[in-house]
Amino acid sequence: MKHFILSSVLHTQLDKMLNHSCKRGVEERLIESGLPYTILQPTTFMDNLPIGMFAKQEQPVFPAAWSTDTKFSWIATRDLAAAMHTVLVGREKHFYAQYPLVSTHVPLSFGEAMHIISSKTGREVKIEQLEFRKAVDAVLLRLYGTTDGLDQRTRDTAQRMVLYYDNRGIVGNSNVLEWLIGRGATQFVDWVDVKLGELK
Repeated sequence: MKHFILSSVLHTQLDKMLNHSCKRGVEERLIESGLPYTILQPTTFMDNLPIGMFAKQEQPVFPAAWSTDTKFSWIATRDLAAAMHTVLVGREKHFYAQYPLVSTHVPLSFGEAMHIISSKTGREVKIEQLEFRKAVDAVLLRLYGTTDGLDQRTRDTAQRMVLYYDNRGIVGNSNVLEWLIGRGATQFVDWVDVKLGELK
């Protein structure tokens, strides 16, 4: 039996961000395809933060592409993997479902995240707030590995992301994830402990 599992993004209804809008279109086509599907909608990944690099540097610096005061909900990739495993094993039980996936019980800004990492590593992670154009280039570099040869729509997507995150962030609820994986979700401070433990 066929089963299409899509890893999308939390809140695809956010039209102001082109990357969310595009994924909503993919979800729509999957829903209309006739295939049994499950749509997973994870939020901001904890694992995108280079905690190993911060722990090794004498004077770590976090280049912030948007306000470090804006609140975000976060997910650990280990929780996303657990949710994926549940769906793969359960199969028919999860046909035609959409699951918003959040680990953190309380929204956490990037500034608060850096404070936690600083306290756990014993090294203050300083924040470098990038001006808009540099912030957009930083996002493009992270996503595509380059800023050269990219079309304007791709740049538009990065620009809108920076502006949206600077003012609104992305916030969701952890109840669905915890129900799905059958345990408490990974909280940010616990994720930091796990990652630092892996470095020893």
